[in-house]
Amino acid sequence: DLAAVTPAAFLEICGGSVHALSYQQARNNRAVAGQVYIAEPGYMLGRAALPKHTIITQLNGVPVPDLESFARVLRSLPHGARTPVEYFTFTERHRRKNAILHMDRQWYGPPIYWTRDDGEGTWHSTTDYPKGAPEPPPPFKPAFPEDQAAAAGGAAAGDSPSRAASTAAAATASADGDKDK
Repeated sequence: DLAAVTPAAFLEICGGSVHALSYQQARNNRAVAGQVYIAEPGYMLGRAALPKHTIITQLNGVPVPDLESFARVLRSLPHGARTPVEYFTFTERHRRKNAILHMDRQWYGPPIYWTRDDGEGTWHSTTDYPKGAPEPPPPFKPAFPEDQAAAAGGAAAGDSPSRAASTAAAATASADGDKDK
């Protein structure tokens, strides 16, 4: 049955497409069917230099043998996170490669899971995949020393101490210039 060995679902990620490796591609490349396969890298996977026809084996240090486990780990990453990805290409299947994936939810939104409905002949989409997985965490926001000083009562939040000092000096100079007129 050809329909049973052909992927009936895929994950759209930042303009790219990831799905389970089909039986046909697995047979052509002497690989195991069902692995996480990059059909089209799109923006986020392309930025990590992951080429087309790549098999992802780990994401964030967690083995991802199938699309559901890949989606579960991907969903747990906050916007802006940088995480390691382990993969291999069919031309170098015995050489594991690593890259850094920059999680981007700003321009493309959450990954979209598409499923094929053979009865209707249509595709249905959802962003709630895998079912019951927790919502993605809020965006990653690093704490800088300037932010800690501002929180302690220093300059405005986000202003560096040098910027706060230069702003105060400019305000004083402006006030002195107005007195001369």
